[in-house]
Amino acid sequence: MIHADANTTIRRPIADVFNYVTDPTNEPAWHTDAAEARPLITGPIGVGSRIAYVFPFMGRRSTSIGEVVAFEPPHLEAIQFDSGPFGLKPRITYRFEDLGGSVRFTRQAEAETRGLIRVIAPIMQRLLVRRSALFVENLRRQLEGA
Repeated sequence: MIHADANTTIRRPIADVFNYVTDPTNEPAWHTDAAEARPLITGPIGVGSRIAYVFPFMGRRSTSIGEVVAFEPPHLEAIQFDSGPFGLKPRITYRFEDLGGSVRFTRQAEAETRGLIRVIAPIMQRLLVRRSALFVENLRRQLEGA
């Protein structure tokens, strides 16, 4: 299993942060590994919503479908992916803690490693930790206008 948590405090109301993060069309602005994200449904996002993500990887563009498996406004969203790099099927969880005018935002990423992928899991773990920290910092800057 590879796992990474990253968090930051964002000086914005919780509803603003939750609504921004859970709108898939905003994803590429702060999650810079995603070139595109678009819902496969019309209407509001919720449990069962499916989202197509396009990720450039090794000179190619791969599409992964994420399904919202938990959605508790304004505190939680979790997305389970059907595929990812090296055959991983990551789960991304976003947590939002109201700090009274600010929000503690946490991004948790995890994926089971199987077969030969276990050999490179420690390298992937370090990469995931660094990338997750970058993404939450991008989000903070984006929402604070910094």
